[in-house]
Amino acid sequence: MLKMPVELVRTTTSDEVQLDGAFYSPGRISSPRMSIDAVICLHGAGGNFYSSTLLTDVTNTLRENGVAVLRVNTRGHDGMNSVRVGQKARRQGAALETVDDCRYDVRSWIDLMMQRGYRSISLLGHSLGALKALYAQAKEAHPGITNIVAISPPRLAFRNFLDSSDSLRFQHDYDAAARLVDSAKGDTLLEVSCPISMIISAAAYLDKYGPEEKYDLLKFVGRISCPMLFTFGSLELESGAAAFTGLRDAIEELGNLGAPIHCTTVQRANHFYDGTRERLCDELVGWLQNA
Repeated sequence: MLKMPVELVRTTTSDEVQLDGAFYSPGRISSPRMSIDAVICLHGAGGNFYSSTLLTDVTNTLRENGVAVLRVNTRGHDGMNSVRVGQKARRQGAALETVDDCRYDVRSWIDLMMQRGYRSISLLGHSLGALKALYAQAKEAHPGITNIVAISPPRLAFRNFLDSSDSLRFQHDYDAAARLVDSAKGDTLLEVSCPISMIISAAAYLDKYGPEEKYDLLKFVGRISCPMLFTFGSLELESGAAAFTGLRDAIEELGNLGAPIHCTTVQRANHFYDGTRERLCDELVGWLQNA
């Protein structure tokens, strides 16, 4: 394994939010050249740029194949955090985020890498980070992005949650959030259990999981013109969770309609690919060498 000298970096988004990340320079290798020269890695819900062991393993593999890696925070990092916005401090984090704002975060990080001379960049995310990578490119396509790697992106579809085996828990959480928003108390924090257990504001819950289904990836993936790799673990697809039920088949159908999509399932893998990360990394490298 390569040593991982790291440079801490910071960017400021167009709406003046300061975000931190870590840049890892590429190793020198003689294997086939990748289709990209840099990867930007986005963490999942409540994560951050340094804590994901899955993204650490992916980073090691990419560097061993001659690719620079930038692991970054979005404003939804950790459960809650305090951030500098202009000259003021503001609370944000997974409990408070509006997912649509990820567009500003992703664009700012891409711009930073392009300022460093990188011109062929992949967006790679895990879980909600994968969804953010897809959403940002669908809403505001950046010319610096060559392709997208979406590792287990969830489908945030209100109707699917209502029709699932967890419908009673979801309806309970949704109704509680909706009552607070209707009473102009959207900033109130709730402890919810569906689709995942977390502390979240009523407004943020409705933003992510409400009936508008703004973040149902099947509604916007077809707008993306660059090649996309989707990976899923066989165990998460078989789990019956509403965020993944039938998702791979639905994404492949979009590919049949013309979107440049490749899907793969890693056997015996869960959502975090525990015990199967070598197979996941092999899939990533093989695709990136040919995408």
